[in-house]
Amino acid sequence: MFMFLSLFACLEPKDDTAADDTAAPDDTAVAADSFAGMDFVLHTAEGYTPVSQSIRIAFSDDNQFSFAGDCNSMSGEYSLDGDVFGLLSISGTEIGCAAELMDEDSWLTTFFGSSPTIEFDGESMVFTGSEATLTFIDEEIAIPARELIGTVWMVDTYIDGDAASAVNLEEQPTIEFDDAGAVSIFGGCNDGGGEYSIDGSTISFGDLFSTDMACEEDIMFAENHIFGTLAGDLNFSIDGDRLTIQGDVLGISATAGD
Repeated sequence: MFMFLSLFACLEPKDDTAADDTAAPDDTAVAADSFAGMDFVLHTAEGYTPVSQSIRIAFSDDNQFSFAGDCNSMSGEYSLDGDVFGLLSISGTEIGCAAELMDEDSWLTTFFGSSPTIEFDGESMVFTGSEATLTFIDEEIAIPARELIGTVWMVDTYIDGDAASAVNLEEQPTIEFDDAGAVSIFGGCNDGGGEYSIDGSTISFGDLFSTDMACEEDIMFAENHIFGTLAGDLNFSIDGDRLTIQGDVLGISATAGD
């Protein structure tokens, strides 16, 4: 359940009668339940030049706010006071990325934590701070969900329990699914594949095969993680142009290629 702070105008008593307790409407107030459960993608930025190719924000049904560029994912509890956004807590992943992406993580954390005002019209959300204005668009409008089959999925995130990491490889690992139930995998060095099937949000993999070339250590980490993840019955979801495949412990996340 969301809690709101409302602003009331006090009315002066007339002819010695009691003051009217009726609250005046707050024209700036934003109702959190109007965008709870929605995801947004950065559309325009004034006063700041984004480094990431995509910056996303999301609001959960339990008063949690999350944001991410092309490096770490951050989340925390938020509040609304009229149209003022308050970030009450923050935590996130600890992926080592390029310096400019790490700096952007810090900038976004400071921006969202600086009590910006927000406006929401049902499709777009505008955050206005003292130094920048960020306009986000509903992800379902900005990035329609991609199809699992026929898309080249570029693996960029490796999930292990509550931790997520990235590996910067010269050639990014990819996964492709065809409509005949075959999956093809490029791990960054070796090629492989096998069979898969889908039942609702569950994707199941049979025995996978792979070539056996000796590769550099970081490539072997990525390949071992991918092949270690894609075994048995797993949950999968597609959010816009991102695919996530998750088991009890291991998981991967990938972005749709052009």
